[in-house]
Amino acid sequence: MNKVFLLFLSCLATCFAFAQGEINQPRRFDLRINAGSTFTLVQDFNNTVIYGKNMMIPGFIDPSNAQSVSVSSATSTARSQLGWHVEAELFYRLPQNLRLSVGAGLKKVRFDTNSRFTYFDNGQSKTYNLDDFDRRFGETRLLYLSVTPVNISKGLFENRLVLQAGPAFNFLLSHDVENVLVIYHSTDSQANRTPDEAYFDTIGNMRNLIWGCNLGASYKIIAPLSVKLSAQYYINSMYEDKSGGFDVEKIRALTVQAGVSVAPFAF
Repeated sequence: MNKVFLLFLSCLATCFAFAQGEINQPRRFDLRINAGSTFTLVQDFNNTVIYGKNMMIPGFIDPSNAQSVSVSSATSTARSQLGWHVEAELFYRLPQNLRLSVGAGLKKVRFDTNSRFTYFDNGQSKTYNLDDFDRRFGETRLLYLSVTPVNISKGLFENRLVLQAGPAFNFLLSHDVENVLVIYHSTDSQANRTPDEAYFDTIGNMRNLIWGCNLGASYKIIAPLSVKLSAQYYINSMYEDKSGGFDVEKIRALTVQAGVSVAPFAF
């Protein structure tokens, strides 16, 4: 990922070089800085929850360390949480109010999954919602390098409204997923770091690259400032196809970005 981040910095340096080189004449190149919030919508999905009782080796939280293990199918829903994005976008002017652009930036994606599953204990069926034990369970925080290459834009109404479309690629830089829940029933088990119960969500192996399509619209408020709304739908799954030996359902996401777009050399 270090190489990807260096590529991002190189793209930014190139953007500034082009924009500054054209500042004293009608510019073929325009630079814009986009920043704002992200909201990520994830489809409902089915997954697997592993339930382990009585961990044996202190501090080793894994299904293989439990005295007894059961596997249950779960149904999960996702709730969007507020994230952020910032990117630099370089435009090349074409005839008929068309523009070709390439953008690169950082995007924070956040959402929370709510998993319900049925567990059979001594022949009795019990339904659990893991959020009832810990509301943090299922929280997902992802940081991506987001690249939108070869996007086409069309200016309307004297370029006050600009519509945009093209491909989008997200490279995973870091991830933090709360997919393990431990429960202690006594102070001794807590002191010995041997949980009495543990729940493992098999979702969690994030894919390093997700790709899809980008659609956007911006409206100029004043010469250097616009408001911008865009959406990226990812065609491939956010997660790897397998996790811990279990098949993982394909889970696709839609990220909506809302914020401002500033042309720093138009002031």
